[in-house]
Amino acid sequence: MYKNFHFLIIFCCLAFALVLGTFTFQGFWDIKFLFAKDNALPILIYTILFMAVVYTGYWIYKSGKNL
Repeated sequence: MYKNFHFLIIFCCLAFALVLGTFTFQGFWDIKFLFAKDNALPILIYTILFMAVVYTGYWIYKSGKNL
C-alpha cells in the first residue's frame, strides 16, 4: 500500500470519529465537543476502531480479488 493511502485512511477515520462525536454531544455540531477535556481518549479509541474496520475490509477485498 502507498503511504498516501495510510494517511487517507487515518484522516477519514479521524474525521468520522469527530463528526460522530459532535452529533452525539449535547446538540447538533456543538464546537465545545472539541475543547472538552475528557474527549481526547474516546476520539482516539473510535479512530483506531474505525481504522481496524477499514483495514479489515480492505484486506478481505484484496484477498478475495487475488482468488
